Amino acid sequence: MSLFKAREWWSTSCGQEEGFDQASLCVSGLGNSGNETSMIIVGSHVGNIRVFCPNLPTASEAPSYKPSDLLIETSLPHPVLQLHVGRFISGSQQFHLAVLHPRSVAIYSLVIRGGNTDHGEQSALVFVYEHQLRRSAYSLIVGPFGGVKGRDFLCVQALDGTLSFYEQESFVFSRQLPNFLLPGPLIFVPSTDAFLTCNSHFHIDSYRYQVLADTSEDAKKLLIPEWSLNIGESALDIACVAHSASEVDILVLGEHNLFCLRDHGTLKFMCRFEFHPRCFFPYRTVPEGLLMVLIATDTGTLLVQNNTTLRWSAQLPISPIAISRASLQGMDGVIVLLSETGELQCCYLGTEPSLFVAPSIEPKPIDYQEAERELNYLGTVIRAFNDSSSVLLANTAAERELSVTVKPSQHSESRGESEVCYVAVNLSPHSAHAPLTKVQVTVVAHSPLLADPPSHTIPSLSEVYQVASYISVKGAASEYVWSLEVSVIVSYITASGIPRILTSTCQLPLRLVARPCNPAKEAEIKITLNTNIPVISLTDIFPEFNSSSAGPNILGCSLGSRVVTVIAAKMSTRYRLQSDSILPLALLVKQLVSRLERLSNNAEQQSSVNVTSSSPLPLELLFSAIESHLTFRKQVADLKDELGQLSVQFRSIERRLLTKMKDKKPAPLNQLDTLLTATQIEIIGVSHRLEQVFQDLENSQWGLGCAVELIHTLLKLSESPSKYTKTFYSAMSPVITDSDDQGWEDATYASLRYILNANKKQDPLTSSSNEPSIDISVMKKIITSVLDIIAESYSAGAVGSEVRKPISPIHESEEAEEEPAVPIGSRLGENRAISASISQNNRLLPGRLKTSTEVSGVPIDTSLVESDLTKLALSSPMQQNTEDDILWI
Repeated sequence: MSLFKAREWWSTSCGQEEGFDQASLCVSGLGNSGNETSMIIVGSHVGNIRVFCPNLPTASEAPSYKPSDLLIETSLPHPVLQLHVGRFISGSQQFHLAVLHPRSVAIYSLVIRGGNTDHGEQSALVFVYEHQLRRSAYSLIVGPFGGVKGRDFLCVQALDGTLSFYEQESFVFSRQLPNFLLPGPLIFVPSTDAFLTCNSHFHIDSYRYQVLADTSEDAKKLLIPEWSLNIGESALDIACVAHSASEVDILVLGEHNLFCLRDHGTLKFMCRFEFHPRCFFPYRTVPEGLLMVLIATDTGTLLVQNNTTLRWSAQLPISPIAISRASLQGMDGVIVLLSETGELQCCYLGTEPSLFVAPSIEPKPIDYQEAERELNYLGTVIRAFNDSSSVLLANTAAERELSVTVKPSQHSESRGESEVCYVAVNLSPHSAHAPLTKVQVTVVAHSPLLADPPSHTIPSLSEVYQVASYISVKGAASEYVWSLEVSVIVSYITASGIPRILTSTCQLPLRLVARPCNPAKEAEIKITLNTNIPVISLTDIFPEFNSSSAGPNILGCSLGSRVVTVIAAKMSTRYRLQSDSILPLALLVKQLVSRLERLSNNAEQQSSVNVTSSSPLPLELLFSAIESHLTFRKQVADLKDELGQLSVQFRSIERRLLTKMKDKKPAPLNQLDTLLTATQIEIIGVSHRLEQVFQDLENSQWGLGCAVELIHTLLKLSESPSKYTKTFYSAMSPVITDSDDQGWEDATYASLRYILNANKKQDPLTSSSNEPSIDISVMKKIITSVLDIIAESYSAGAVGSEVRKPISPIHESEEAEEEPAVPIGSRLGENRAISASISQNNRLLPGRLKTSTEVSGVPIDTSLVESDLTKLALSSPMQQNTEDDILWI
């Protein structure tokens, strides 16, 4: 970006959507004017030709386009590929226009009929003659081939590399260029009577006209260039500028460099670019004779270079595809620009004085009272902006503008080998006169659930519209599903330009991921739920699992390869869920609680249902899932490093092989080809292992999400939930996301440290000055410390209140007989009644009670048994007390 801008002198537009390229602009004179007065000739790809002759404005007029500046505008039947001006008619010294079409080259003459006024002159292009081409044309070159005087000949380059030569009205010969793949720039150098082009090997080749004419008679004779220079890149354009009567400078614009060659093929200088050039125009100044080059970049900047020195830089008003210099009405050095869209401008370089004067920098003393008042004011503005009432008003306004209804299908459908669920979203705008624009509907489901398609875009919404997505389970991962909730986010812009967002949720049917099966008699993991209402039949709670093996007190369901058994007690108000894996329990526990609450509300009972859990937290299983996730993350990182090292090794071997093969004297490969093959095989093997580890990492993410969700569910089902439960849920999210820079453990560790700092608890890992590396031991300590805070807050609420006796499915008479009379001591974990009573107050994790409590008439100092309780909760997290031995059916 330059600080200066090119000054616009004259501009116009050459049609719309016509298409222009570098060969569409020609600046020269027609008729008898020659090069004395320049005309701007523009041809488009749709066949339109326009001839402009801008006039100088008077002293009282500003430079602008006038209708009289357009001399000719005509439409030809074929696209215009290139334009040239020269002496193309025998016996005439006037300048005519040569127009290249895909299959012909035509010659036109400019005819001007005089009039009495400025508007009375009439100009027209008169067709003179035409050459039909046998091959599709690419470019046109004109010049005095063979050293003729006062005449210009034509050369047409075809797409297949064939050069066809015409001496004015007559066809002469044609010749095929060697080493040809794609057509490139081609020019004629009059001083050497040679043609220059860039072949497919990135070589600049020079062919004399006489050699081309001689070899055309003998097709078997090999065409050899007079000289060749390797520039190492493709050439965008080639131009020649006369240095003297016998010397010229050849300028080659490459993709990254500017080359200047002498007429015999030696390099004079080169300049490397730090940008991407689009077009250039070289010329020499008069009378100094300095070589100047105008270069237009892809950023719309014009660079003026003298040899390798940058003399000026200016920002252009357009991004040109073609550039030239013109002499308009005696005004020399006008820069003519043409863009791809047909914008034609005449500019000159200059500057405008800036009226802005930078103020002097004088440091002012800081007024701390004023700064404090401003800070308080800004804080008030921020709080008012984030006020929940304002958010509620915005949501209410959005609901008045658009109604969003989400209707999932109640039954899953078979789609190929997987089950899918149809989710329909109905959008109903309340006003048809004010359409909503840029409406986007996004369907979000928790992994491994997938939404297809995940989003819908509606440009304008003025009537009822419905979109739909299919929800399916990725692979055979039904046991990893921990939530059936689907969120639908609708964003749109109102007629007044205000953006709105609406969010709606729905629950998918359980049959999408679960199937009825025979219940299992034994299971390793058991979750017990207590309620305050009579037991409801399981066939009413889960009507989709009615089968011959299901009963009112027991049923089984399978999530993938995992079986979950749900049992309802006959003599108490308890439910039990048991399985050999923790993965499916997270979803089934949530489903059972939500369905119990819904059925109790439908039954219109006097008291609302209260569901609590008497099961300890499965911390050891959580830590196992975290350790597995960390292990797979480390494996992915190690395999990526190994793959990077092998890639570096593979590229090094390739470079050595290329070096040996480029030598003029072949050298032995020294088993480099064998090493290259072995490295490639190893890269493929590592890639396959990395793909498998990525799948294992994804499964570990889903398993960790199930474990975290079950922990949060059990915390919510405690009899007196802690005030930190929501904070803990926000800090340790069940949505597991990993990136190259940060994993789930890193984000969770930082959030849990915030909870410790907010409660003025010392971080157990801050004893060392260095930041600890996140591993399983670090996660165990930080999670245990936060759960200690939650347990203490629960115990503090329970101190002073009467310790309630847990509900037992055994009759009171039998339970009284089984009360132990032994003191509480080292056998605390083995005593059923004591562990049950203490677990009532220390349900979440063994807390550190500040006072002694009394259980069954025996005083207990919890400081003496704290370590035993911790070991009990961590070493055997899912062992039930002796109540598990009671028959439930």
